[in-house]
Amino acid sequence: MACRFPLLLPLCALALVACGSQEPGEDPAATQQSRLGQPARYDIDPATGAVSAEHTDAQGTTTRLAAGERLPVALPEPFTAFPDAEIVHNTRVEQGDGRLVYLDFATGAPVDAVTDFYRGQARKAGIVPHIDIEGQDNRTLGGENRALQLRFSLTARRDGPLTKAQLVVGKAF
Repeated sequence: MACRFPLLLPLCALALVACGSQEPGEDPAATQQSRLGQPARYDIDPATGAVSAEHTDAQGTTTRLAAGERLPVALPEPFTAFPDAEIVHNTRVEQGDGRLVYLDFATGAPVDAVTDFYRGQARKAGIVPHIDIEGQDNRTLGGENRALQLRFSLTARRDGPLTKAQLVVGKAF
């Protein structure tokens, strides 16, 4: 499970930079400009609650974040969303050719079906999970293919009639 946190650090850093405090009457664009040194964009869609942010650093590298339950799932290949799962939350961070995706989902399928599905996708990506922890009604998988710069982690647990899972997949990130 600890393996997931290094993948989420860039996501958290971008989110924290974009969510700073603002004094009453201050221009949000000017606040972002002065805090980051470069113009940044942070938007929340009032209708859906979806969040999008963009920042270009001093070296010209642009990082984009998009988050929301209705955001189209765009996992690095060969990973896909679990069939017929309800996406509870979806966050995607892109930087250059790199992509980091965090999916929080629920399904009626058992934990073993979810882990077998992602174990198969990991094998297609040349990943043999080096983290495989089984607990009572839960399982954690994780691994990487260094040559492809592809990493993943999955945590799935049974909660009543549902399996709730978090999947993190990063490529070149």
